[in-house]
Amino acid sequence: MSHKVYRNKKFLEFTRHENPVLMGTGDTVYHHVKMIGGGGTSLKPSDTHVVPIKDSVHRLLDSPGHSEKSVFLDAGYTPEEVKLLALRNILRYLDKTHNIDGTKLAIDLLTEYMVIEKL
Repeated sequence: MSHKVYRNKKFLEFTRHENPVLMGTGDTVYHHVKMIGGGGTSLKPSDTHVVPIKDSVHRLLDSPGHSEKSVFLDAGYTPEEVKLLALRNILRYLDKTHNIDGTKLAIDLLTEYMVIEKL
């Protein structure tokens, strides 16, 4: 099953102004996280898989010998937690730009998911 790739320049710009989840030096930039799904060699995942990080860490991730997973694990984040960070970023965006209550939306989505899982 293929997944739709979403692109949203406003969302990416919003992400650049959020608190970075990986600290370093330089500006805060957005990072398309491949380990949580999508992407591949020279292919970026969907913008739904974006987290804010510092530029120095982003350059480290692009350099040979540094896996994305090991950099996030070294910072204390499991792949599951990185997925939640990306989801939190989306929910903050919806809340700040569209006045959608991200917490309520997350609870509604999780409740619906649990009901579907029981069917």
